[in-house]
Amino acid sequence: MVRLNLGCGDYKLPGYINCDIRKEVNADLYFDILNSIPLNDESVEEVVATEFLEHFGWRDEIKKVLAEITRVLKRGGSAYFETPNLRKHCEAYLSLPYERGVEFIYGGQRSPYDVHKSGFGAESLKNLLLNYFSDVSVEEKDYSLVAKCKKA
Repeated sequence: MVRLNLGCGDYKLPGYINCDIRKEVNADLYFDILNSIPLNDESVEEVVATEFLEHFGWRDEIKKVLAEITRVLKRGGSAYFETPNLRKHCEAYLSLPYERGVEFIYGGQRSPYDVHKSGFGAESLKNLLLNYFSDVSVEEKDYSLVAKCKKA
């Protein structure tokens, strides 16, 4: 069973191919998803992408990322996404010290990859994912949105 953990950083999942673009983290596989995932079509049963989608531009990059994920995902395969809940983060921004509030919205900006380029509410995330997956559920979990998807 082939399972991917995209944008793993230092959070490696046992039983998954832990993937990242950054060579300074201890990943199993390094690549830029905007170019391609170096795997065959429909070769992956499951994809996990935690704190990942928000790092891609909302106009075109996010579409390339989701198309690439669905390309490698087998029919009936699952994708799990966790991304910041923009509404909750905006509310937090208003009550936090400036630096912390800005980090909530725009990422830590400690590297070129630590920048948030997209933001989602539950409905906008679900509508986006329905363009790529047949079955999508999105739930709010604290300051995050958790999406569970199936490919037809």
